[in-house]
Amino acid sequence: MTADVPTLMLMIVVSSVAMAAALLVLGWGNWRDGLHYWAGSLLVAAVGYVLFLLRGQIADVWSVVWGNALMSVTFAGFLAAVRNFQGQPMQWPAMLVPPLLVAALMQHFMGNYGLRVACSAYVLACQTLWVWWTLHARRQSSPGRGAWLLAAGLAVEAAMLLARGSSALASAMEGSSILHGNTVQTLTFMVAFIALLVTSMGFVFMAKDRADETNRRLAGQDALTGAWPTAAPSLPRWSALWPAPCASASSWR
Repeated sequence: MTADVPTLMLMIVVSSVAMAAALLVLGWGNWRDGLHYWAGSLLVAAVGYVLFLLRGQIADVWSVVWGNALMSVTFAGFLAAVRNFQGQPMQWPAMLVPPLLVAALMQHFMGNYGLRVACSAYVLACQTLWVWWTLHARRQSSPGRGAWLLAAGLAVEAAMLLARGSSALASAMEGSSILHGNTVQTLTFMVAFIALLVTSMGFVFMAKDRADETNRRLAGQDALTGAWPTAAPSLPRWSALWPAPCASASSWR
């Protein structure tokens, strides 16, 4: 069974814009949780999908080269969001290499649809695994359930991209346009839509988990002195304060 690819892409565009708007509202004024990077990446992805939807109506350099390059910029932005959340410095030169590589490969293989799909899918899969590894390497900074949700979404996304690239190399993908509908295309954009929701919600829950942990720590801190509470001294047992009934009875005799 196949679905209409342009409709799936339109769903991704609308969801990306709506999710980005929500994240910008949630993260307004807070530049340490990476929500603004994640929201900006979703907007970049929406623009890239719009360029894909315009395939055949605009020049191929826009739809093919820039569309795929913007997809790579999206994953670079996801990496920036995770590094910002963890408090790590940005590695912009290294993070911008994949988008430039994708643009060069798309331009070089402009006449070969299968190789374009394979190159783009493999580069994006490597970027997805890069984000996953960055999250995993410093998992102590985000120990909550949100990090597990984000990692699961990234793993599914990477698996889908690897399968898409392998199908393209094996000539299992029919047609010569990204808008052509087949089983691989349907699975690709359905998984992309699901991964968009799962990873975005996971990142939001990461920020929530951190805020909850901060609130729990502040709740246990003395508001006046800032000192952490010490263990309360144990109270004496009632048996030590009052004589046992048998002993008291014998003392009254």
